[in-house]
Amino acid sequence: MRPFAIAQIVLSVSVIVLALLQLTGAWPNAIYLYEPLIGVVLLVQAAQNWNKSRPLAYFSLFVSILLFGTTAYIVLR
Repeated sequence: MRPFAIAQIVLSVSVIVLALLQLTGAWPNAIYLYEPLIGVVLLVQAAQNWNKSRPLAYFSLFVSILLFGTTAYIVLR
């Protein structure tokens, strides 16, 4: 497997686990970790799709910037 695919799988699994911990109430502050991890997953997807589909890569970059902005808002409020 390619390194980007492995990174995407590992990050996606960790996002799912952290989201489940948040939803079940086992770790109420898990949002501080899985929100930026979703942005990192989107950055990895943008890197994967850069040569295949530039509009999709730009969209992934845009959404990851929005997620990082949301994370900054959550942390700094």
